Amino acid sequence: MEFEIKYEDYFENEIDFNFINFSGKYLKVYYKNGFIKKKEEYLNEKITHLIYYLYETENPENILKENFEISSVEMIELEKIGDYFKRTHTDYYAGIKDENDSFSVIDKNNREIYVSSIVGGEEETNKYFYDKNGKKLYTFWYYSKSKVSSIDTLNPKHFKYINEFKESFTAEEFMNLPDVDWENMKYYHNAEPIIPE
Repeated sequence: MEFEIKYEDYFENEIDFNFINFSGKYLKVYYKNGFIKKKEEYLNEKITHLIYYLYETENPENILKENFEISSVEMIELEKIGDYFKRTHTDYYAGIKDENDSFSVIDKNNREIYVSSIVGGEEETNKYFYDKNGKKLYTFWYYSKSKVSSIDTLNPKHFKYINEFKESFTAEEFMNLPDVDWENMKYYHNAEPIIPE
């Protein structure tokens, strides 16, 4: 088994250990056999949050016992579905499980295409669309497993349609933007399915 440690800044960009500002916030990332095993979030040299990637054989209670001094722990379980990975995120505060899990889906290119969580007591879902080079072009917003409610675009071809008063589009507005093939974007019409068909 091969272990490696790397460091990331607040925005999860890799940074050199020698440039860490120990009075600030940074992440210590542990890799096992080339995959992330856990991330420790530090603030003022004190660990404040742990993200732990569970293997099927690992017991969450054991992980909590081993890390009892960390009050905020997030555990992520991976499930392979075809070419995709479904991640279930479970949060624990002072060892007590939050009642609401969140979910995300990662595609074969390691891009997050789906996120669903409870925000302010309501379920909020986002789906992300990428171009062939892996650049995120669109964020689709859904509430309570509904049809798409709004769409944000990062497509440079749409910048002339965006201003300080207009950053999001309805489905009707979006499908009329140039270079949008809404008919062939069926995965994004509704919050479900979570895995593209």
